[in-house]
Amino acid sequence: MTGVERGPLLAAVTFIEGVVDGWSCWELSDWFEQHLVKTGRCARAPSVVHDPEVGSIAIDPRWSDTQPGLVGVEQLPALLRATRKRVVDTLMRFLPPNDDDAFVVAAMDAKRVERRKVRDQLRWVPCPNESDTLSDVVLSLVAADMLDNRAFYETQLCVCDVCGRVSFDAVTTRTRCGEHRDGDD
Repeated sequence: MTGVERGPLLAAVTFIEGVVDGWSCWELSDWFEQHLVKTGRCARAPSVVHDPEVGSIAIDPRWSDTQPGLVGVEQLPALLRATRKRVVDTLMRFLPPNDDDAFVVAAMDAKRVERRKVRDQLRWVPCPNESDTLSDVVLSLVAADMLDNRAFYETQLCVCDVCGRVSFDAVTTRTRCGEHRDGDD
């Protein structure tokens, strides 16, 4: 690690692991509050989250009856799984030999990341907005951290092709976590 604040990375990994733990609206809302609102990465937690395959879901029940075109909250697990899969697949494409960082360029082009002065250092900061898909929100966190710590990702990023766990310990393989390193489960 570089000794700089790695909050965006922590937020992204927390999301990826949280979905596996079976998050509901409460945990997702808390994730937004803890990792995006309190840190200044967005002004307020969204009332609705979006996924291109599943649709839009109100995670704040006060909004569910007032906005047309929403799918029911019972679809939240499907939306979270689809988002996690999209994020994990995107990170898998970054691993060698592909080195595909198109999501970083997309985040920059869409202004989901921007360069700002943070504690007297010029840093990349995620700044997603409420209309972004949930996967774009999570990927903006990774993109901001990757822009500040590219070499770390190039040498240490691991994405398990069995369970989708994201870790940073490229000792023996970049595509298996500790749990799946020894077998072909």
